Amino acid sequence: MVAGVLAGRIAGLGLLMPAVLLLGLLGLLVPETARAAGPGRIFALVVGIDRYAHYPDLEGAVADAQDIATALKRHGAQVTMLLDDKARFERIRQAWFDLLGRAKRGDLLVFTYSGHGGQEPEAVPGSEADGMDETFILSGFDPRAGKGSRERLVDNEINAWFKAARSKGVRIIFVADSCHSGTMTRSVDPRVHTPAKAIPPYGLPATAPLSSEVLSGAKIKVDDLPHVTFFAATQEGRKVPEIDIDDRKRGALSYAFARALERQGVDRNTDGFISRFELEAYIRPLVRQLSEARQTPDIQPRSSNKHEPLFKSGSGAAEVDTAAVTPPVLRLRIMAPNDDLQKELARSLQGIRMTNQKDGADLVWDAEQQTVVTALGDVAAYHIDQYALQGVIDKWQALKALKQMARENPLNMTLEPDDSRHPDGRIITFTTDPVRYSHVTVINLAPDGTVKFLYPLPTDPKRWRVGKPYRLRLRAMAPFGADHLIVIASKRSLSALYAQLRRVPAAQLPRLLRQALTAMRHEIAVQGLYTFAGAKTQGGRP
Repeated sequence: MVAGVLAGRIAGLGLLMPAVLLLGLLGLLVPETARAAGPGRIFALVVGIDRYAHYPDLEGAVADAQDIATALKRHGAQVTMLLDDKARFERIRQAWFDLLGRAKRGDLLVFTYSGHGGQEPEAVPGSEADGMDETFILSGFDPRAGKGSRERLVDNEINAWFKAARSKGVRIIFVADSCHSGTMTRSVDPRVHTPAKAIPPYGLPATAPLSSEVLSGAKIKVDDLPHVTFFAATQEGRKVPEIDIDDRKRGALSYAFARALERQGVDRNTDGFISRFELEAYIRPLVRQLSEARQTPDIQPRSSNKHEPLFKSGSGAAEVDTAAVTPPVLRLRIMAPNDDLQKELARSLQGIRMTNQKDGADLVWDAEQQTVVTALGDVAAYHIDQYALQGVIDKWQALKALKQMARENPLNMTLEPDDSRHPDGRIITFTTDPVRYSHVTVINLAPDGTVKFLYPLPTDPKRWRVGKPYRLRLRAMAPFGADHLIVIASKRSLSALYAQLRRVPAAQLPRLLRQALTAMRHEIAVQGLYTFAGAKTQGGRP
């Protein structure tokens, strides 16, 4: 749990944004230019690969591509979609230059990729800080074979493709939902399986074909690509897990990008367009919330030219009715020495569906260790017996419903010092982006499912200053596991709920908030904090 407020609600403190660098060749700093009159025509190349001949398959990359293609078509985009073994290198290259040939000045080209990422020794010595080129792995890629080794997209090649669009005055959005190397933000508990979108670094034989674009692209500098907006799934050196969204595997970045094209609320200034800044402001917090902060997307450029309109707003699907969001049923797997306990709990527990699949459960309860593990491999709660299990289930069911509500207008929140697991006694700081509404309500969902009302207290001011971040500094202490801070910034006060929020069970929390927030402008931040006591907490596993 988090307790012992040391210094909270401090005015004027800036957002703790992590320094993110991914694919340095696309680290774009765009000079300030005049704002365009509006978006032109939209062309899109959408690639999704689940099936690999020589590497582990994925489950959600094709769904990512299909979702994005549907969202783009609602905006009138002319979409070329290549899936699985249809996404061969030559087909992708030809499709890209076909679209570029049809595009004219002021048009927008969207290129999205969902699948495995990789790394290989740099083709041009000294062109990469880490000595490695980043790659996007296609279905038939085999680094040991001549033709098979060609089935990848090298970052330098993509750079060269993008530069070719600059002279035509064509703008580009690149969405890269993959990772290339490194570790998870937090380690994955071995009691669950969490696939990642990466393959191990590999070498290529000296006879492997190497395109001229791989060599020329290495020479392209930051200033050569002012027309590109780049969305990467996470920072360099971090893995990207496939996660369960609406009961199917998906990539969080692809999902968030598709939703950004649909939601009315993404157009923050209501000028009829979605800008670079508005895309970032929506996508970043949603990816963090969906992935339990295992991913923080890298989005470039960050400041210059940020208000350039890219899409028309109001061209997507119907808005979500916040009041209609229903509590999800959780899939529960029980690790117990006998079947009798599982049968007993199947009869007594509420809001769950039993499953025996290791990678198909929202929660896993280890009866002997008395721990609950999430689908992403985090320990949600320790010292949970069969009688306390319902409280944990209620908490995660409520959390899923709250995240559904937050998809409409997510508020970004970060942790300092980082998103890793934190030991007993460590000081943690939660910080939101500057809030847009004048009333702030803060709740914590403890590991055991207890709801704790944190703000505002009777001595706190009744209104929050618009444009000021919410910041809370806390100390990690027992009970350990997953706390979740919920920050709601709303147009009107939720004071009528405060008495109920001090005693409401987790199962009823989404219903109360849905009723209060329906037809009211608001934004919601959800940030998890994972804590532990030490090596003995997981039965000897740190």
